[in-house]
Amino acid sequence: MRIRVTHQRITLFLQLILLTEAVFAIWGQRWFTAFLTAMIILITFFPVLFERRFRIHIPPELQLAAIGFVFASLFLGEIRDYYTRFWWWDMALHTTSGFLLGILGFLLVHIMNETEKIHVHMNPGFVAFFAFMFALGVGALWEIFEFTMDTAFGMNMQKPMLGDPSGLTDTMWDLIVDGLGALVISVLGWRYLKNPGGKSFLERWIDAFIERNPRFFGGEPGTGVTGGQTQGQSPDRCGGKGLVDKGTDLGSVPAPGAVRRYRPRLATHSATPSVAPLRMTRARDTVAGSPGSITVMGTSISTSCTRPAAG
Repeated sequence: MRIRVTHQRITLFLQLILLTEAVFAIWGQRWFTAFLTAMIILITFFPVLFERRFRIHIPPELQLAAIGFVFASLFLGEIRDYYTRFWWWDMALHTTSGFLLGILGFLLVHIMNETEKIHVHMNPGFVAFFAFMFALGVGALWEIFEFTMDTAFGMNMQKPMLGDPSGLTDTMWDLIVDGLGALVISVLGWRYLKNPGGKSFLERWIDAFIERNPRFFGGEPGTGVTGGQTQGQSPDRCGGKGLVDKGTDLGSVPAPGAVRRYRPRLATHSATPSVAPLRMTRARDTVAGSPGSITVMGTSISTSCTRPAAG
């Protein structure tokens, strides 16, 4: 709650700065600046409108990061001319865009990996690779957009840099820092899926997104609990349809949606299965190199996700 209040106060402060700029621009009859500032103010409301329209709850940290990026790029960069005053401003913002787009790409493929409505199963390496390529691809599309605007409308979006008036150096460095930002997020995302104990900022943000949007991960809206997870447990992160923690007793008959993540393959069958409580074991709790398993009414099922035993 405190984080959300802080986010709202910072957002309101930025919006007041933009509103002040718009008023002075109208007073000075700088109509383009007034229009651009008004558009930026409107963009700052997008996370709230997006959340209400699509019922996708964005954690306050991600909302503030996105609003701060818009403020720094459009208001400070374009209106206050920071791109010209500080040669590194454009590179810093492109690095930040690589971070944000990498997070967006990771969440998109992570949702596809977890929802039961989409029958796909991608390992952590591919999820990280998709996040990297998504961010780099959007960055490349932006550079195409800049080139089109400069060519068709005579703008100066591809600016001279390091003695190169053509804008080529600016474009290439933009793509390089986009890739570096995306690479950092991809590595952190891969570690998030492989190592449940990680505590980086990305892992905290992803956990917050999962807790606020359980319906994408097999859980019930409003509970903050994902499918295959009980209260007080963290969602599994193996990049597939996961299982609950070791020793969790769900009763003799599994509830609908109890086994959500990981698509297990049948290993052995019992001719006369006994009625026993359903107990599921996560693969990371087994010995190194061996597959995890679950027992459903006497039937042994192995999973395709393995992890070394925790030290």
